[in-house]
Amino acid sequence: LWQRWPGRVLLALALLALGWTSLAWWLPGVLRPRIEAAASDALGTPVTLQRLALQPWTLRVEADGLQVGPTAAPLLRLAQAQTQLSLASLWQRAPVLRSLTLQKPQLWVQRLEAQRFNFTPVLEHLRRPSPTPTPPSSEPARFALHNITLRDGAVFYDDRVLQNQHRIEALTLALPFVSTLPSDVRSEVQPALSARIDGSQFTLGGEAQPFAPDRPAELKIDWQGLALVDWAPLLEAVLPAGQAPQLKSGRLDTHLQITFQDPSGPTPAQLRVQGRLAVQDLQVGLPSVAVEARWQSLQVE
Repeated sequence: LWQRWPGRVLLALALLALGWTSLAWWLPGVLRPRIEAAASDALGTPVTLQRLALQPWTLRVEADGLQVGPTAAPLLRLAQAQTQLSLASLWQRAPVLRSLTLQKPQLWVQRLEAQRFNFTPVLEHLRRPSPTPTPPSSEPARFALHNITLRDGAVFYDDRVLQNQHRIEALTLALPFVSTLPSDVRSEVQPALSARIDGSQFTLGGEAQPFAPDRPAELKIDWQGLALVDWAPLLEAVLPAGQAPQLKSGRLDTHLQITFQDPSGPTPAQLRVQGRLAVQDLQVGLPSVAVEARWQSLQVE
């Protein structure tokens, strides 16, 4: 009898492996239409997903061709999303993702009226009272997302009220983790962000320990070749009529390092900003006082 146990164990393991592999092959085809239906119902707008795949032995999930919104006027498109589940989810009793990668997300934002955007119907749908409301939990959600990466993203903003557009392209974002689990209290965070905003290059990076006692953080900001004329309509929107300066030319370059530290005890918090800020070829009109001003170069260290 004892001699038969190894063979039975191997047979059982082989059957389990075959069953798990078959389930991983069958499950995406069943889940994909259900995910589309549930998401469309929750957001009040069409949600489609071209492909869903599960790699059973690495616990990796891939989703291709996600689109939110009508085909002719989408709100969001995502070429691919990849995520990998960690076995730590078992003993943490909470979802723990080893990695999350978003490839080529594209977001369209249109301002149709003063207080109405193309995504306003989605927000109105989400605000509708649920027929079966559930009481909110008194404790924060438990989760951990590690190695978060966004690559080659884009945001297209069309303001039909002010008649101007802005484009954010080549958007890259990296976050080592976002977590509410106590096991990550002393983890090091090194965020990074880069993009091309209306043709000017923007980069942001730094280090932080948000859960450490003194919460040290360092942020580096570089924004090169920012055309100030493209942002003039924002001044017209927030300032009284006739008071906004008329920007005719100008370019802004920044290289800043911002350091923050909030030590415990009686020592006050410290915020230090150092670096360089430069404005080149600034030409501005002040119609309220009939003044034309020009500044060839201003650099502050």
